[in-house]
Formats: sequence, C-alpha cells, structure tokens
Amino acid sequence: MLIALGASIELVRPGHVRRLPLEDFFVAYGRQDRAHDEIVTSIVVPKLRANHAFRAFKIAKRHDQDISGLLGALRLTLDGHTVAEARLAFGGMAGTPKRAAGAEAALIGASLADPASWRPALDALRADFTPLSDLRASADYRTEAAVGLLGKALVEIAGTPTTRTRIAGAREEAAHGRTL
Repeated sequence: MLIALGASIELVRPGHVRRLPLEDFFVAYGRQDRAHDEIVTSIVVPKLRANHAFRAFKIAKRHDQDISGLLGALRLTLDGHTVAEARLAFGGMAGTPKRAAGAEAALIGASLADPASWRPALDALRADFTPLSDLRASADYRTEAAVGLLGKALVEIAGTPTTRTRIAGAREEAAHGRTL
C-alpha cells in the first residue's frame, strides 16, 4: 500500500542518512537495499490530495493471516473523471512488492465514466507480472484476482450507485439508510 501511495524511507547509519522510494528498497525476495549497519528510522507517506483516489485490497485464506496470497493497492490522480496518473502496486505477484508499469501507463487518459476505457489497463496487468504458484495461491488465481481487484477499485472510484462491491458493513449501512 505504501508503494502505491508513493512512500519513501529514511535509512541511517553512523555519519550517513539517506532517503529512497520504498519501491526501490526491495531488491529481491528477502533482500533489501540496506547496508548491514543501516536502520530504517522513518517512513514518509505523502498526504492524499483532493484529486487522489486510493484503494487497497488484501486476499488471504484467513482474515487474520498476516501473509496474503495477493495484495493490491492503487492511487489515481484524477482530472475530473479522467485518470491523469496511476500508481498500482501488488504484493504476491513477484518476489517483492512491485508496481504494474504497463497497467499504469494504460490507465492514463481512461475515463471513469467509460468502463470500456479500462480494458487496456486490465489486459496490461496480465502482462505486468509472472507470479509463482505456492501454498497460498496459484499463479493463474493471482493474475485473475489482481485483474478483478483493479476492476473493483475502478468501479468503486467511478461511484456507480447501483453497484455494491463490498459486503462488510452492509447491515450497518442499511440501518442508517446509506448505500455504497
């Protein structure tokens, strides 16, 4: 989620401080861009602006499981109903959390009012990663779930009033006369 938000980290070691984008911190599975004597001292997360839309989703076999089969997060910068910038980050699709560069590029210029304009990004997402299969999820499942999460996020951000995308809290919303 922090990668989608554009977060950076500060690393400190005796006599030296450096800051780098969080997405550059993860080098390979189990390895980070960190010297043996460096420690992470802060994480800087830019505030969302009024023209930003942010969504994050975690898919795990158990609700309280810390390791997910897939995590997807996106931050869109909107110009009215048009996507001006997209940051899409996924965990579980590669050895480290990664951005989906092809899908990001394909979303630029897409209209929230025209779901057909989202199709190139959904298709590009399939080519952005080559996930592995493991005990948590198969490669095919991860790919299709990631595409589904991107579509779900776009539907939510578009604000289609008749489309419910979440079950949690529905009873409480109904009691207060609210809908998604």
